[in-house]
Amino acid sequence: MGGIPSMKGRIRISEIFGPTVQGEGPLIGRPTVFVRTGGCDYRCRWCDTLYA
Repeated sequence: MGGIPSMKGRIRISEIFGPTVQGEGPLIGRPTVFVRTGGCDYRCRWCDTLYA
C-alpha cells in the first residue's frame, strides 16, 4: 500500500501567507497559499529576502 514517505529533515518556515489569489504566471486567479522558508545560506545578489 502506498503512502507518503517520512521526512528525515526539517524545513524552517518563516511566514505563511494566504489564502489569497495568485496574481501572476500560468495559475493567475487561482486560490493560493504562499509558504516562505528560511535558512538559505546562498546569499544570491538578486534575493530580496534579508532574513532567509
